[in-house]
Amino acid sequence: MTWGRVPNELWLEVFKTLPRENLKDVSLTFHLFCRITRPLLFTHFDFHPYCIGANGALLLPQKEHVDMALERLNFWFSDEIAPSVRSCTVVPWRPVARQSTWRFSSSETPHVLLDVFFDRLASFTGLQRMDTVSVYFTQTAITNLCLLSALATLRIQRFMAPDDDAIDVTSTVLAVSSFTIQNNITAEDGLAHWIALLRPDSLRELSVHCNLRFFGDHIDNVPCFSQVQMLSITLNFAIMSHNLNVLRKFPNVETLSISGWGELGECSRNPGVLWPVLTEYIDSQEPLALILPCPHLKRLTIHYCSPDDLLLRLHSVSGPLNITSLVLDFDSFDNEKFASLCSVVGAHLHELKLAVTVQVDDSELDEDEIQLLARTFFEALASTPSLPSVLEHLAISWLFESGEEFEPGDEAPDNFSELDDTLVARCPKLKSLWLDGHGFLFHWRQTADGTAEHFADNLDEAEDTRKGFAAFWAAR
Repeated sequence: MTWGRVPNELWLEVFKTLPRENLKDVSLTFHLFCRITRPLLFTHFDFHPYCIGANGALLLPQKEHVDMALERLNFWFSDEIAPSVRSCTVVPWRPVARQSTWRFSSSETPHVLLDVFFDRLASFTGLQRMDTVSVYFTQTAITNLCLLSALATLRIQRFMAPDDDAIDVTSTVLAVSSFTIQNNITAEDGLAHWIALLRPDSLRELSVHCNLRFFGDHIDNVPCFSQVQMLSITLNFAIMSHNLNVLRKFPNVETLSISGWGELGECSRNPGVLWPVLTEYIDSQEPLALILPCPHLKRLTIHYCSPDDLLLRLHSVSGPLNITSLVLDFDSFDNEKFASLCSVVGAHLHELKLAVTVQVDDSELDEDEIQLLARTFFEALASTPSLPSVLEHLAISWLFESGEEFEPGDEAPDNFSELDDTLVARCPKLKSLWLDGHGFLFHWRQTADGTAEHFADNLDEAEDTRKGFAAFWAAR
C-alpha cells in the first residue's frame, strides 16, 4: 500500500500521537494533511473579551488589537474551523506577559468583543466544554449557549449580568451533564435563572459555590435533580434547616462535598437519611451528623478537623460504620487518639491517610517535646490496639509550621528498619506504607518483584522524597 492510499482515518490516528508543534509542521506539508490535522489543531479556543482593571472596570487594548481580536473571531467562527472546536475558555486579558506593551483603557463599548463572541457562539456545533471567568451573561449569551447541543460541561467563575438586561428562561434549556458555578458568597445576585435552565434528566454533576439565591426564592418550585451523582456545595451551616430544603432536591448523590462556615443548628442534626446511595463524602466535618448515617458510606475525606471533635461525631453514630477509605487532616494527634480512631472505624478500613500539622508557635509544648512528637508516635505505631487487620495502604505525615526559626528533629525511631515487618505481621494485607516525620521519611510497598523501600534520614532528603508522594499514593 502506497502512502497515497493510506485511509484518512489511519493518518488521523497517527497524527493524534504527535505534539501540537509537530502537527503544525505536518499540516503545512501537504493539502491532504492540512485537512486531516485541522480537527486536531483547532480543538480548543482561548478567548479574551476585555481586561478587568481597578474597581472592576472593563478595559480594552488599543484599537489595532481589538481589530485583530475581531479578525481572530472571524477565523475561528468560519465554516472551516468552527465545527472542530471541542472546548473553549473565556477569560479576561491580563495586562502582563506577552501583552506587556499593550495599553488598556476604558471604552464606551467594553463588550464589543464579547457580544460578537456570543452572537456567533452557536457556530461551535461540536463544543463539549466551556469555562468562563468574569463574564457578563446577557439574554443573547444564554440563548445561544443553550443552542449548543453537544455541550456537556459548563464551568462559570465570577459572573454577572448587566443591570438593564432581563433574562427570560421560559423557552431555553441548558442540557449539560456537568455544571459548576462559583461567585462571591456574599453577592446578592446569585442568578437564580441558572437553576431554571438546567435539565433534571441530563444533569449528573453540580458544583455550587455562590449565594444560595442561586436556587431562587421559592425552593418548592425547584425540580428534583434525581440524576445528579456528584454534588459540591458551599453552605452557611447556621441556616442548615433552610439548606436542607435545597439538599433534598438531590436524593441520589453518590459523591458529596460540603464546605462552609458557621455551626450546624440542633434543629437540622437529625433530618433522616438524605442520601440513601451516598458512598463518598469530602470536605468539612460540620455536617457529619447528616453524612455518617448514610448506609452505603465507604469513603470519607475530612479537611482540617480536630481529632477530638471527629471522634465524638464518629462515636455518636448508632449504627455500624462501613468506611473503607479514610483521609484526614488534623491539627494535633497522639497514639491514644489513633487507637480510638482505629477502634471506631477500623473493621473495614482498607486505606488510611493522615496528615498532622502542628503549629509550633501556638503549641503549649516546649521545643524538646515538639521535637519528639513524630518520633514517639511512630515508635508506638505497631503496638496500636485495634489496628485494622484488613488495612492495605497506610500513609501518615507530620508537618511542623512556625513563623520563627524551627528545625524539626531528623532522628528516626530505632525500630524503623523493622516497622514494615511488624505492621505486615499485624496487617497481612498491607501493600504500601508511607511514614513521614518531617525530618525523616520511610516508605515501603509491595512490587511485582517483592518489596521496595526507601529511608530518608535528613530534612533535605525527606523533602526531595516527599515530592513523589502523590504518585506513590496514586499507585495504591
